[in-house]
Amino acid sequence: MNWFQLQWRLFLVAVQFLTRVPVVIPGEFDPRWLSRCCVYFPVVGSLIGLAAAAVYLLCVDALGTTIGVMLSMAASVLITGAFHEDGLADTCDGLGGGLDCVHKLRIMKDSRIGTYGAIGLFMVLMLKAASLTQLQSALIIVVAHAVSRSFSVSFIFNLKYVADAESSKSKPLATRLSALGLLFTMSWAALMLAFIPWQMAVVSLICLVILRVILQQFYIRQIGGYTGDTLGAAQQLSELIIYLSCIAVTGTLL
Repeated sequence: MNWFQLQWRLFLVAVQFLTRVPVVIPGEFDPRWLSRCCVYFPVVGSLIGLAAAAVYLLCVDALGTTIGVMLSMAASVLITGAFHEDGLADTCDGLGGGLDCVHKLRIMKDSRIGTYGAIGLFMVLMLKAASLTQLQSALIIVVAHAVSRSFSVSFIFNLKYVADAESSKSKPLATRLSALGLLFTMSWAALMLAFIPWQMAVVSLICLVILRVILQQFYIRQIGGYTGDTLGAAQQLSELIIYLSCIAVTGTLL
């Protein structure tokens, strides 16, 4: 297998990992690909964002901005199987209701949603819907989906994976990211940010750096590292931060 064939397989594994899109991976599956495919998460995020943006553009003229945004969000949830949203809810339940590290991780493995999870998920989805309704931009949808997955992947580079892969209720998780892989994911994020006005890109980047510092310290203090659920929470929160940052810049420019 040459380098290009390997990269294509890693991309397909990333699609299979993050979405419910049926893909056929040629040849015999290598479990090591799970730890290497995460470099393509931002690329897959771009495709998810494109699908969500397409739904928005198809619906907005006929049905209005609000319904177009809601259907766009529904499309992204259907494509991913609410993968990241589930992680956000579990993270809120575990870190909000757990008494210690072991208890927090046990709660996060529970498939049932609790009060913290329901409230956290509702608030983030509501804020995302309100933000997108105000922004009215299909392009920002694509950018946010891509950049937020670069943001989420960055935690794999320097934090410890603390969940038990054998007992985890989610898909097996990529647990390693090389410096070269981090460079690729960050470069993809920079490329995507270049498509929006530079003021929005700069403010979004500053806010994402602040959010990452806060989340990293919070995750370390709460559970000593990260899990698949906390990566999902990071993706959802960073996506929202990008929308809010763009709104703030728009208000300043006006």
